[in-house]
Amino acid sequence: EPDDPDDRLARLRRCVAQLSPDYRAVVEARFAGESSAETAARLSIAPALVDTRYHKAKDRLRACAGGPPS
Repeated sequence: EPDDPDDRLARLRRCVAQLSPDYRAVVEARFAGESSAETAARLSIAPALVDTRYHKAKDRLRACAGGPPS
């Protein structure tokens, strides 16, 4: 069944693994509950760059996982 939650989760995990390290770092930080400011401080980048990477990563994940475009 295409809407099986286990299949969707497995597909999402594969898609996250395909992200570049920069994008994957901010996605994993967000999933872990870290704020943009916390991620920025940890990665030594601007908070705006964290947000930009996160939104671009979400678009890539959506495309990879077959979700609707943003």
